[in-house]
Amino acid sequence: MSEKTSRRDFVKTAAAGIVGFGVGAGVGYGASQMMAPPTGVAPTVTKTVELGKTPKGVPKEPIKIGIVSWFTGASTMVGEACYGGARFAADEINKAGGILGRKIEVLKRDAGTPEVTVDAVRRFVLEDKVDLMGGDIGGSNANAITTHVEQLKTPFFLQCSTTVKMVEELDPNPVYLFRSGEQNLAEPNVAAQIIAREFPNAKRIAGINPDYVYGREAMMYTMKALNKLAPHMESVLETWPPLGATDFSSHITAVLDAKPDVVITACWGGDFVTFAKQATAYGLFQKTNVVSILGSMALNSLTKDIVPPGVWMLQRDYYFEAPPHNLYPLNKWFVEEYRKREKKFPEFDVMQIFSAIFAYKQAVERVYAATGSYPENEEICRAIQNSQVVSPAGHRAITSDGQFINPLPYGKTWHDPKYPITTIDPKTLGFIMPEYVYNPKSLPPVLKYPLGTGMKYSDWIASW
Repeated sequence: MSEKTSRRDFVKTAAAGIVGFGVGAGVGYGASQMMAPPTGVAPTVTKTVELGKTPKGVPKEPIKIGIVSWFTGASTMVGEACYGGARFAADEINKAGGILGRKIEVLKRDAGTPEVTVDAVRRFVLEDKVDLMGGDIGGSNANAITTHVEQLKTPFFLQCSTTVKMVEELDPNPVYLFRSGEQNLAEPNVAAQIIAREFPNAKRIAGINPDYVYGREAMMYTMKALNKLAPHMESVLETWPPLGATDFSSHITAVLDAKPDVVITACWGGDFVTFAKQATAYGLFQKTNVVSILGSMALNSLTKDIVPPGVWMLQRDYYFEAPPHNLYPLNKWFVEEYRKREKKFPEFDVMQIFSAIFAYKQAVERVYAATGSYPENEEICRAIQNSQVVSPAGHRAITSDGQFINPLPYGKTWHDPKYPITTIDPKTLGFIMPEYVYNPKSLPPVLKYPLGTGMKYSDWIASW
């Protein structure tokens, strides 16, 4: 058997083994925890790399990470979170000696239209020669880059930006594309479960959602799930402000006129901040119940004058107070260090790219330890699949089709005097476990992950 064949066999058959590597005294507490094997997971390979000595056959050039996101416009907060999280991970890994001695550099390019975003991805690979990419770029842009990422054979870690269309039609069996943020199918299920449980007597549902693939999917699948979990509820009005809207007044007043019991909104980033300011002015939060699917992306802009107590907010797959700091020191370290660096609280985009880079590091070292050769991109990606990574959000499982999975936090807003922003009332903070995200009515719970199996998401919901 040739060396190349044996290496391919390794990455194809590797399951959930984690490679632990020695770390230097310069690394922070949190990074040292992320570089260690998860408790209870038996490593298939264990190897210690002595820092200060470059392993044989390892390229001397630095590892380049390209971040594609919004660095101009209303949603620069999103790009800053992705870039800040990537630099945070790079700095911690570099303190510990890099990845097999290779230091990390982080580059960035602006997203825009699908054409602009595709160009940024291609230039990163073809001109900048990056080793991996990541970023939160929006559903339409993510759909546009999918084919290019697979053709370029360079790993890309999406934060959010993951549509059902992508995983059902455009790239059902990805090799190089990973979803380090929870994909769109999770949030409608979580929103539907919250609405069915917290507002069991509600009948009239309305929506104010951005008019593009993500907003459309969010509302459609929430209602499909509600039709099964609470069939007495119906949609009475759905409005579709354009992405990047600056005036939500007509949408808000139309919804108020419809007198809904619950309003669903998937507005995010700068759009949610604009929406929340105007919704507060019109009294929307006081006159009806609001469930925000993605407003938490704008965490550091959710000041107390625009988001009142009592709004149910999903946190995608990370909230900075969960897991609780007294129970999970890694999250405490992560939040404190990020605040020192950026003067902000870490949004879920920060955690997603941070843990993705550590998953990449883990895979490179894992393949090298087993084969003695520096891995090719496909080998790295295969080693990431079906693995786990320790993160500030807890252990994250990574499926065979590249989906990072962990419990999903949510809760109701309140004004905590110790924070300058609106946060989640700890009395309402909860988690929906993956088995209830992907199969809410299973008793006993069974993790059922229909995407990647050929089953359409709509058909799966219909089977509940």
